[in-house]
Parts: sequence; structure tokens; C-alpha cells
Amino acid sequence: MNRALIPPTQAASDRRDLRRELRARRRALSPREQRLAATALARRLLQLPRVSHASRMGAYTAAGSELSLQCFLEHCAIERVALPQVVGTHMRFLPASAPKRRHHLGFEEPYGRRPWAIWSMSVILVPLLGFDAAGNRMGQGGGHYDRALARLRPRRPWLLGIAHDVQELEHVPTQTWDIPLDGIITPTRTILIQGT
Repeated sequence: MNRALIPPTQAASDRRDLRRELRARRRALSPREQRLAATALARRLLQLPRVSHASRMGAYTAAGSELSLQCFLEHCAIERVALPQVVGTHMRFLPASAPKRRHHLGFEEPYGRRPWAIWSMSVILVPLLGFDAAGNRMGQGGGHYDRALARLRPRRPWLLGIAHDVQELEHVPTQTWDIPLDGIITPTRTILIQGT
């Protein structure tokens, strides 16, 4: 898989164009590459003690060309996993065992009235469009994760970005509200940010 980094001059020029480029890179992966990546990712996640021993964990269901967690989740006890539900501009986590419905953004989400408090989860696996080695993340642009996690400083779950290798940037242009990651897991790399 090509891991050529996008230079900072391009990254700083236009976030919309950058997101378009990153989506194109992700969509260019074949179904076989996606399956192999999901299997390799599952192995990496299961090797991390903070993930394999987490009492409660936030995950996601992949939409479009996002790197799927399905292979990993098949090795997890469903009672310790929560999935995001997006309501307007807000996001909350409900148990993965809750009934599911298709969100208009294309992913499957749980619904119900008993969300888990975000601070009660020890790990949250976060989808992303782009990342850099410093733990900066570029999301889809809706700000759902940043808003949900902003009020938890300094106490918050361990945040692991999940991405294909082709989504790496030399430098992610950040905003003041962006929440940094504690690590990034790709099919070929485990990047843990110093101090986490």
C-alpha cells in the first residue's frame, strides 16, 4: 500500500480539498485490500493490553471506505462495546447490543434511551480521514467526536485513531477545538504518542 505523505503546504491550503484527496486514497483500496487491512488491524488491536483488557470500549461501524472494525469486534464481548449514535450535531454512545438502524450518513447506529457516559469507557476507537505521527486527526468535518470529548478534559478515555496507511499526512492542519489522539493503529503500524 502506498504511504506517500501529503506535504504540509498542500495540507494547509484547503481542508476541503485535502478531505477529498484522502477519501479518494481510501476508496482506491480494493475490496481484497480492505479485508486484509481489517484482519491485520484486528491482530494489532488485540495485542494492545489497554484495548484487550478494557472494561468498556467505544467503537464504530464503518461507513463507505472506512477501515472496518468488524473482524476485531468478533473477538470482543459485546457487553463491553458501545457504538456511536449521532443526533443532530451531538454524538453519544449506546451499547452495541442495542437495536440498529441506518443513519443518513451511511453507517449503522444503535438507538435507545440508555447511553453510556463517555468517561465510563477506558478506550474509544475513532475513525478518521487523515492523521500524522504527532497524534493529530482530521475527521469527516462534522466535529462530532471533538464536541463529545471536549468536556472531558483532562479525564477522558484513551483515544486510538483507526486508519489505513494511505491516510497518513506529513502534518495535519489543526484547529483549537481539535482533540489529539493518544495513538493511531493502522494495518501495519502501532503509533503510540509519548506520555500516553
